Amino acid sequence: VEKMPLTRNGKLNKYALPEPAEQHLVTNDYVAPRTSTERTLAAIWSEVLGIDKVGIHDNFFDLGGHSLKATALISKIHKQFKVEISLREFLESPTINLLSTYIGNGNRSVYELIEPYEESDFYETSSAQKRMYMLQQYETGTLYNMPLICEIEGSIDPEKIQKSLQQLVSRHDSLRTFFDTVEGEIVQKVLPKANFKLERRFVTETVVNNLLKDFVKTFHLSKAPLFRAELVVSNNKNYLLTDMHHIISDGISLQILINEFMALYNGERLNSLKLQYKDFAVWQNKFWDSIEMKRQEEYWLEQFNGEIPILNLPYDFERPPIQSFKGKNLTYYMDEKLALAVRKMAKDTGSTMNMVLLAAFHLLLAKYSGQDDIVIGTPIAGRPHDDLENMIGMFVNTLALRNKASGNISFEQFLNAVKQNALQSYENQSYQFEELIKKVQVERDTSRHSIFDVMFSMNYAGFDKEFISEDFVLTPIHVESNISKFDLTLTVYDNETMLKYTMEYCTKLFKKETIDRMASHYKEILTKVCTQPTTILSEINILTEYEQHQLLQEFNQTNADYPKDKSLHTLFEEQAEKNPHHIAVVCADQKL
Repeated sequence: VEKMPLTRNGKLNKYALPEPAEQHLVTNDYVAPRTSTERTLAAIWSEVLGIDKVGIHDNFFDLGGHSLKATALISKIHKQFKVEISLREFLESPTINLLSTYIGNGNRSVYELIEPYEESDFYETSSAQKRMYMLQQYETGTLYNMPLICEIEGSIDPEKIQKSLQQLVSRHDSLRTFFDTVEGEIVQKVLPKANFKLERRFVTETVVNNLLKDFVKTFHLSKAPLFRAELVVSNNKNYLLTDMHHIISDGISLQILINEFMALYNGERLNSLKLQYKDFAVWQNKFWDSIEMKRQEEYWLEQFNGEIPILNLPYDFERPPIQSFKGKNLTYYMDEKLALAVRKMAKDTGSTMNMVLLAAFHLLLAKYSGQDDIVIGTPIAGRPHDDLENMIGMFVNTLALRNKASGNISFEQFLNAVKQNALQSYENQSYQFEELIKKVQVERDTSRHSIFDVMFSMNYAGFDKEFISEDFVLTPIHVESNISKFDLTLTVYDNETMLKYTMEYCTKLFKKETIDRMASHYKEILTKVCTQPTTILSEINILTEYEQHQLLQEFNQTNADYPKDKSLHTLFEEQAEKNPHHIAVVCADQKL
């Protein structure tokens, strides 16, 4: 391009750039699909990756693929070819050529359709909805709200925004859902219609941090809708605020909401939804009594057989007797060089970026706590079926990943162990976390969570993304929530060049300085293991060069001047005469 396109506020507009030439996305030895299977696979890859031209030898992960997109791809392959492929098998065959061979030799398996459920006064709830309902009973505030604030630059039509949001509410049953109990069971009910009202507020001066503070309110789960929106108009900028309860939404749902809102505002027609969330809930509940679910339950119970380790980090403050959710969120960045090194390690080891970053986080916690056996929670999309791809609802499940960082193995070996454990966990992801809590022997402790207190999450939606319409640019922005659901949560954001990572921490346990230090040590670990993956875990030094210099040089300046013309015993006698009551010698617990 002759000139880089800019947004209204002068930043680079990545989304106005022309599409990169396809020859830069595929390998130099491009080979077109030859068989009907390869052509169908290429079409599926193009749909998932957003690329028109895919060669049969192109590696999925070199084309911008990641574990979330791989899951979507696997589901579409199962639907099209009636062959079920695990993520483990896909990592071993990440090209169309290899996949085509696997499909040709693979055993056929039924792709079970999700059928629309008949209209009723109420419907079953999913496992995730039951979990959120119970959590809300314990925490009656806004802890499980999912607020979003978007800055709008350009001219806006409030009536058009109102109409687009109304269309979304009519399109997705979840946005018209509320909850009740029938014969002691939690059920969901759906309003047939809902007249959605966009709230409006006019302000003279805009303080972004105060916008959500004034907007977010406690949802009552028995009253629909559990979705609100407000347009804030000021002299210089406008903001669109939305809020949903987690019981009807998740992170992917927020992306769907924004994408579909922009499409509707721009006058596009959306494909009709064949299914709604209530249909998924009924389908999921049928699966609970299956042989496969019993097998998955056995896997998780074996993982947590016996005593479950409790992570004890060096906290700055004593843990409150009742768990506190007061928190802060700090943001850090990894440069392009380190991000590239992480991607290369993932490719070289046949793993994913998620696995590399998780292994490094486990090592960080092990170094800080002195413990090898650690459980880290991680969310998983919970959308194993292709028909769930564009549905707003709460699908997320939590996987409790238990790994042991034995000091006498290399990081490369540890990463492989983390990889194998993660793959097994993904294969058993349908078993719900709340069921695991019920089954394992966990002693109730009001000061902390069951099973784990730290979370790791990978976000592939990128950051600083802008959504473009003819009239305006919409940019989601981060606002401090002052909430931390766990002791510590590490979230890594991938925008395909740099990596951003955030540390959400409980302020009743940690000082900011401690989290800054941990974040620095996390980056130090990644830098070292990506350049020297065969280093033994116990030999990996997490201190930065500056910290090592402080310890070895600055803090060790203990030399003291003394008269060179006097003998040692003379100096000792002088001190004894000057300070007769001071301690002269210390040995263990004895003093003289």
